Amino acid sequence: MKLIYFYSTWDENSSSKKCDFINMISTIDDIEYEICNIDNNKEKWLQYGLKTVPGIVLLKNNAVVCFFAGAINWDIVKKSVFDNKNSLLDNKIYEIENYNVLWSSSCHRYDRWNEQLLNVDGMDTGWSSVSNKKSGEATLVVDLYKKHIIKYIGFVPRKWEFNIDLKDSFPDNIVIQTSEDGDVWDEKKEYLITDKNEANEKRIDLKSILCRYIKITFRVSNLRLEKKYFVQLTNINFYAEYNEKNNNSLDEPSFGTIDDNKDYLDDIVNKRGISYGKNVTTSFWFLNQNQEMSNKCFYESQIVIIPTRGELTLVWPNNKRNISVGNWVKIPKKCVCKIVNETNDKSSFIEIIENVPSFCAWGLRKWKKK
Repeated sequence: MKLIYFYSTWDENSSSKKCDFINMISTIDDIEYEICNIDNNKEKWLQYGLKTVPGIVLLKNNAVVCFFAGAINWDIVKKSVFDNKNSLLDNKIYEIENYNVLWSSSCHRYDRWNEQLLNVDGMDTGWSSVSNKKSGEATLVVDLYKKHIIKYIGFVPRKWEFNIDLKDSFPDNIVIQTSEDGDVWDEKKEYLITDKNEANEKRIDLKSILCRYIKITFRVSNLRLEKKYFVQLTNINFYAEYNEKNNNSLDEPSFGTIDDNKDYLDDIVNKRGISYGKNVTTSFWFLNQNQEMSNKCFYESQIVIIPTRGELTLVWPNNKRNISVGNWVKIPKKCVCKIVNETNDKSSFIEIIENVPSFCAWGLRKWKKK
């Protein structure tokens, strides 16, 4: 966890209280801190949506869980730190760092508002459903990339301390469905959010459910000042129970060379373990320079990439490798990666995917089935 204290040299109050902040930090074990002068780093101050000094932001796993501004009560800050440290049940709970929003029923999309930004730190980015004149529902489907034992889901609202109207964009009623394979879904469970005193993370307890896919439905019933209904969130955080038999390790990609006298597809299909059958797709892609494509949403599938023109770069955690024509890469299950064209004006490749989950077949509309 980390606390960031924001002050300005032109504000004597915020400058003088740096000592109070350091004194409070000295009484807390195992916490990082940073003191930030907004005269030199105004962008960071604005990133967290603060509009006054002094200001304090509390981060956990790089996500904002709460903030304080103006007349700061140090006892309340300290209590918030201890509450958030103790809420994860010692070391038995971990936060899932990577996930993908596969689908949303509605989204007001532009540069800082779209589904994937729910997994990006920042108080001015996130997801917003499309505004409507009638109340209704908005749904997200999330892929956690592998099965986890989910204990909590945390929903982070926009900071309504500066705009009380934003409180009505945070849902009171949330319905959760979970699935291990994306085909069979558990029964719907309804959760009510009753605590809206502070604009901090609101956490619901799923009681330790094993799943990979989570369907989240927000019932939109609060009418905002502009006489419209919609939901806005800056982050959704997923917390899972640690299980030694179901650890978080990721598989590594494997590489090889295609025989010169063999057809690309025949060589891969016959020799590399891919067999055409149910839920197998083949596609042909072009990538322009600096363009990238993520394969995260097919994490349960085995994927083979075969360059046919130019050179591609495979990027995965803490590593990258170039793949040229005449070579192939097999991306196994449990491998988070992306394909990037870094050096060529235009490149192309064949992609073969196995075991595509049927419920996300909407994502295959560009692809041709073999």
